[in-house]
Amino acid sequence: MRPKLPKTISAWQLMSFLPPGAADITSELHFTRTRRMPNITRPDQLLIKVKAASLNPVDSLLVYGYGSSSFNLLRRFTSNYGCFGLPDATTAENADFPFTPGRDFSGQIVDIGSEVALSNLNRQNKLIIGTNVAGATWPFLSTTGSGSLAEYIVCPADYVAPLPSNVSFISAAALGYAGLTAWSALVDAGGIDPVSKSSPSTCSILITGATGGVGFIAAQLAKLWGWKVHVTCPSDKKALDLMNVLQVDEVSSK
Repeated sequence: MRPKLPKTISAWQLMSFLPPGAADITSELHFTRTRRMPNITRPDQLLIKVKAASLNPVDSLLVYGYGSSSFNLLRRFTSNYGCFGLPDATTAENADFPFTPGRDFSGQIVDIGSEVALSNLNRQNKLIIGTNVAGATWPFLSTTGSGSLAEYIVCPADYVAPLPSNVSFISAAALGYAGLTAWSALVDAGGIDPVSKSSPSTCSILITGATGGVGFIAAQLAKLWGWKVHVTCPSDKKALDLMNVLQVDEVSSK
């Protein structure tokens, strides 16, 4: 059953991008409790109550408008169905604001579009009201309900995955873009088959920056798939202890 939803929500937002070199983000970044509740506008969308969200280093650049011009230009040249699965429902004048930062999130589904309901008939892991999920969305689409530093978020069903019962909302929110980037580097660019029956025990892989978000996940995936994992990382005790926890095969530090 669809829960009763508020008319307004809490969110962090900017009304304009920070000027280059500005060090104090609080001059433009504000917390509001009167943001309009986002609505499902397409049959393939979900409305999700955000339980946890995370920020990546690039998110600190997005508040300065990093990539916004290219993103909105690309969106205007896509089909009517929308760029990246989201509608081109904004104009050049209002496409960015109010801007809510954040792309990675975890939460609980509170409403579903009609197409999602139909696809659930053939979906093993159904996306129904009450399902806990984790996902990631594209930036610069706050006006269509995007931006994970908000109480609720709207996104296509293809952007989320059901959350296993043994994974917390906080842990899941940390996966998002870092996890997708690590997977893409290993599987898409690296050609690794994660479901291969052949043992890669004699194969080695070098992962640089293994204490960073992407490298840390990539090292875990490679170990999980049976590879000999060689990493580079800082030489401080915290970093080396972290590599010991991962049980990587060789560490190069400086």
